[in-house]
Amino acid sequence: MDSSAGISDDHDRASFEFMKVLSSRREPLDDESPLFDLVSTEEAQASFTYRVWATFIQVIVFAIGLIGTGLFYVVIWKAKNLRTSTHRYLVSLASANLVILLSAVPESLVSHHIGDRWITGPVGCAAMVFTNQVGVNAASLCIMALTVDQFVIICRPGLAAAFSNWKFALKIVLCLWIFSGLYCSPWVGLAKVTIVPAIPTDYASCNLKLSAEQYLIWFLCDLAFFYFSPVLVAAGTFTFLWMTLKRRLQQHLTAPSVPWSPELQAELMKNIPGQETIELNERINQGFVNGGNHPSFCGDISLKALYDEGRSNLAVLRMLIVILAVFTLTWLPLRILLVYNSFAAAPWYNVNFLFFGKTCIYANCAVLPYLCFIVNGQLRKATATALNCNACGR
Repeated sequence: MDSSAGISDDHDRASFEFMKVLSSRREPLDDESPLFDLVSTEEAQASFTYRVWATFIQVIVFAIGLIGTGLFYVVIWKAKNLRTSTHRYLVSLASANLVILLSAVPESLVSHHIGDRWITGPVGCAAMVFTNQVGVNAASLCIMALTVDQFVIICRPGLAAAFSNWKFALKIVLCLWIFSGLYCSPWVGLAKVTIVPAIPTDYASCNLKLSAEQYLIWFLCDLAFFYFSPVLVAAGTFTFLWMTLKRRLQQHLTAPSVPWSPELQAELMKNIPGQETIELNERINQGFVNGGNHPSFCGDISLKALYDEGRSNLAVLRMLIVILAVFTLTWLPLRILLVYNSFAAAPWYNVNFLFFGKTCIYANCAVLPYLCFIVNGQLRKATATALNCNACGR
């Protein structure tokens, strides 16, 4: 194979990588082309070492994601107390992440070894592009649904019974997936398989029918509606809700002193962490000095019930903040690359950075269940119970 053929093959693979990360620029390759220098200097992409460690890392991420998502499904299914709207949306988010893993990681693993060559035909090409886009958009919509759900639960409790329950959440989830499927349906017709001339034989490649200018408009809309909007709305809403919950707890602690029972004291001191414990202890002691022996009430709701509810809401909100932070940070490297290459006269291509950006996204999809298990105590207990039951069953 002569050098010009080798360069042509590398260029096709590079442009295919750009297409996969929504930044394709299929231009004639010549000595003046920005991609000529980019591809010719990226010798690492064809190295054996790169293929080995890239395959190994993504296989590990893929396996972790499959195991974690499967365990998450089992835990939610077995734990009746987790049949809430929040966990319904988390299951949907985990499903969207699973779709991304199944549609993107196998193709990425194969591309490490055969480059731009497409082996599953036109149907496989359309299915890969469509399912990947559906998963990405559905995940963003699930984050928006979680945001609205938490706002209703915390700030509009009167509506929570009707709109923040397991059955109503199922209707919302179905609507989100149907909308995402309809929105992404044009990708089925926009994906195509083309024949690329090469030596010693031509090969098929999965590409898009859109020009760079047409695709840029679509890409910017996706970026605005399915990345920046969910992140900014969720970040602002979660900050507001966190401050609201902390203020409510502080108001309970600084309310007029009332008598407390020893049982209530022990329960509250065990469950209220942080600085509130000190102030609560002072109030409890004052209650005992006054000779009291019964719990406090605010209207018809006991103080303990108020604290239990506030603590539970804080725990869920803390979990969602962690999920949002990981989602934002892991998608950021690739998003930055896409925006830069969409407007730069000379697009920047580095196989190692591209691998890093895509693997960050795959890792975000894989670690979601584990983040929920780690941050949320209720899920940890349900997971331990489910695993113990399975062990006993065997």
